[in-house]
Amino acid sequence: SGTVSMIEAGIAKAKENGSEGLLILLDTPGGMLDATRDIVKLFFNTDVPILVYVPPSGAHAGSAGTFLTMAAHVAAMAPGTNIGAAHPVSATGSDPEKDGSKHLGKKIENDTSAFIETIARQRNRNAEWGRKAVLESAAIGEGEALKINVIDFVAKDVPDLLKQSDGRKVKLTSGEKVLKTADATRIPLEVGFGTKVKNALANPAVMFVLLLVAGMGIYMEMSHPG
Repeated sequence: SGTVSMIEAGIAKAKENGSEGLLILLDTPGGMLDATRDIVKLFFNTDVPILVYVPPSGAHAGSAGTFLTMAAHVAAMAPGTNIGAAHPVSATGSDPEKDGSKHLGKKIENDTSAFIETIARQRNRNAEWGRKAVLESAAIGEGEALKINVIDFVAKDVPDLLKQSDGRKVKLTSGEKVLKTADATRIPLEVGFGTKVKNALANPAVMFVLLLVAGMGIYMEMSHPG
């Protein structure tokens, strides 16, 4: 997906520049599980520290955003934000049990629950809450997330995030690293045209419209052949 490509590009650029880390500003209602797994793999198999921050007030790390926030080396949220409601749903937004079968739905739930528990344990976060976010669609605000060890801290803005991240020790594929971010210079990632197109097409609203148009085209062809 476009998001996966963008994060891959961000990690590559951070390596090229010798950056202290890759900062991802996250505000999402969710996304595809396959893409989420691909991004988590990137987080787990890089020697670039990943910092995920959920800003501004009113933003949320919903569904897939929960996995990504908990998978980061450093996870933070702004005041007035929330995280959770990560129960898996089908592409149409319905429960997998309704689109498939009871056994299929349970299989997807158990697999997704195990996935978030693995993430939580890898990053020493709250695995029990992660399980509830998947199985019960649990959602909490930033204060509770900090209290029960879902995130590392609450930051009012990016400079505050960089200040609080400074001196933290993170585990990378190359070993442990102490972050030096207090006076870090932020370098925006320039996104290529191809990635912008991918992101636009991956938008659920756009995908729905395209599917609707395709369905209408098929119907017209069947109703009026030729």
